[in-house]
Amino acid sequence: MSLDARALSADDEAALRSYWRRKPHAHIFAEADLDELGWKSPERLNFWGWFADGRLVGYLMRYGISMSWDYEDERLIPRIAAQIDAWQPAIQFVSGMTAETRPVLAALCRLRVIRTEESFVNQLNIDRFTAYQRQSPIQHCREATWDDIDALTEIHMAADDQWSRLNRDERRRALRNALRNPGRRVVLATNRAGIPVATAQSIADGRRIAVIGSVATSPAWRNQGYGREVTAFLCRRLVDWGQIPHLFYRQDNLPAATIYAKLGFEIVDEGLIVELADDSQ
Repeated sequence: MSLDARALSADDEAALRSYWRRKPHAHIFAEADLDELGWKSPERLNFWGWFADGRLVGYLMRYGISMSWDYEDERLIPRIAAQIDAWQPAIQFVSGMTAETRPVLAALCRLRVIRTEESFVNQLNIDRFTAYQRQSPIQHCREATWDDIDALTEIHMAADDQWSRLNRDERRRALRNALRNPGRRVVLATNRAGIPVATAQSIADGRRIAVIGSVATSPAWRNQGYGREVTAFLCRRLVDWGQIPHLFYRQDNLPAATIYAKLGFEIVDEGLIVELADDSQ
């Protein structure tokens, strides 16, 4: 059975979304990005697809300097790797489900893995979350505003597990962009004095799903429930808007696993985020 490859367009959207429905959690960023940007921003978002007898059997997505992919036919592994190797400017980050990501990474020639983070992919069980809210009313949380930008920046800079490694100016700019984006949700928890001590935000928002990230608590206020409260508050907002919350946490982060399980999050897969270097430079 031969494989046909082509850049995908709006004409292929139905086939792409049908592919995603076969394993929804594996494509949450791709789905959210397409919902947000559509097909009119090729400088930011592109899709390629491979077809067997007219049926989509795998795809590759580029979002800026990052890529993700999925496939149902293992013949795509070297083809996806070649596409990543050939892209200019060089791809710096890739992410996806571990089972489909590692084989492609092993097939790369020009690019080299320099950093990885293994995670558990979680989806919120709405029934369990509803039960949690009945037992634990959410308090001291609200939407973030422009007046909170300094406090939010400091909370994030004190976090010791930043994958992005942003400096203070970069973090402040990222928060400004999130607050400016009508599709992003940035929330915070305050102590009894009204001072922001924890924050969470959506990092991908689609019509059907949302991804929670950038959860951080000020060091002096950790282990007091603020991280759980602010995440629960964001979950409630997302559920009210008709979205299914998802999130990732490092596999060695046992405190996060405990907190998110209490809210009703359930592990659905293993994920991987990777930083690449270009050996040809």
